[in-house]
Amino acid sequence: MLTFRDIVQYQQNVAALAETLQLMEKIEDVIEKHGGLTTLLVAGLEGRSLVQWRTRRLPKRQKTQLP
Repeated sequence: MLTFRDIVQYQQNVAALAETLQLMEKIEDVIEKHGGLTTLLVAGLEGRSLVQWRTRRLPKRQKTQLP
């Protein structure tokens, strides 16, 4: 049989899980808004913020001439 304390602890655990799920959904929305997880990981690996990474200047491609 569960004690009152057990029931309170269970309710707190359920509330914490519900809040965690809500936060995870918000995080997933932000990740998708910024181009997905790959974009965030690449920006992080390059040591840049996402804003810096997305506004980076890529080297100009050289035109190749066909023979």
